[in-house]
Amino acid sequence: MLPKPFRLPKERPFQRLSMTIAAAIRCSDGLIFCADTELSSPDSKSNNQKIFTWGQSLCMTGAGDYELLRMAFDKLCEVYALGIPPNAAFARQTAETVVGELYKDHFFCYEHDDPDRPNGLSLIIGTRCGDGTLALVKTNATKFFIITDETLSNE
Repeated sequence: MLPKPFRLPKERPFQRLSMTIAAAIRCSDGLIFCADTELSSPDSKSNNQKIFTWGQSLCMTGAGDYELLRMAFDKLCEVYALGIPPNAAFARQTAETVVGELYKDHFFCYEHDDPDRPNGLSLIIGTRCGDGTLALVKTNATKFFIITDETLSNE
């Protein structure tokens, strides 16, 4: 049996990758959020805020399609305006409802390999709950969980 001939790998066209760096840190008297400001598209880069706050009750940052990130925040604000979640479990449930609806309306309507399908969302949501506690909720696509560790990063 003859060995296979050596072939150079096919060249792939250069594709700019986009990445958001975000983190939340739980302190004894609050939460600290940080995130980069770079927005990337296939042909340009710009800067914009990626940390959003609503009064002293809600703070959110995340990665994914910027317009959908803003939409998630706007929808969370609408829900919080009706009433602040009373505890961490309700804060997680609120995030699950809001982001779940976004996925249903803006992700699942595309075929998996459709080039127009937006990137998924990964969020970090901080809430000062009705009972006075601070809740930190992490979402990764359609997975939601309460963070109990001191530091949470999102890449």
